[in-house]
Amino acid sequence: TKQFGVRPDCVAGHSLGEITAAHLAGILTLPDAALLVTTRAQLMDTLPTTGAMTALQATPDEVHPLIEDHAGQVSVAAVNSPTSLVISGDHGAVEAVTAHFQDMGRKTTALQTSGAFHSPHLDALLPELAATAETLTYQPPRIPLITATADPGDELLTPHYWAHQARHHVDYQQITHNLHTHGTTTYLELGPDNTLTTLTHHNLP
Repeated sequence: TKQFGVRPDCVAGHSLGEITAAHLAGILTLPDAALLVTTRAQLMDTLPTTGAMTALQATPDEVHPLIEDHAGQVSVAAVNSPTSLVISGDHGAVEAVTAHFQDMGRKTTALQTSGAFHSPHLDALLPELAATAETLTYQPPRIPLITATADPGDELLTPHYWAHQARHHVDYQQITHNLHTHGTTTYLELGPDNTLTTLTHHNLP
């Protein structure tokens, strides 16, 4: 964007995109960001093929009791808008939760993924991802990186954040809210499609 004279007032990202945003913010150099991305991708390639992810037309409050019924087998991977989220985990548990909402006439969409990202399936991979994150250099951001935490402070400069970011659920609804309260009035999505642009409209006043 620099060559067109465009400089963002702040940046944010969804899952893997948050690593890209960290580079654009100046937290990670390009080599360090690339190393984190490729290490994460290589580790995720080793995930069991028994995982599944499904997008649901549901609220977190509706989903959490069902998640508790399948503790350790499925979790919320992303909250994208007030009524749109993604669950991830063991295929059987994901199917059971999905069936509940299908019976209610809710929209459900199985995601074509190679594994159950942002789920308990990643727990075994975190030590190796953390080892890579420990080798990186973190600099204070030149451009604010907006996350789901209202004031992340120095959290973004720690290896722990960037290792466990792959495991924790993505709260895009809260990220959008924080962008709004930060004074954002114009949103530009950089990606292969307009998925987040569509979701953003549901998260803003």
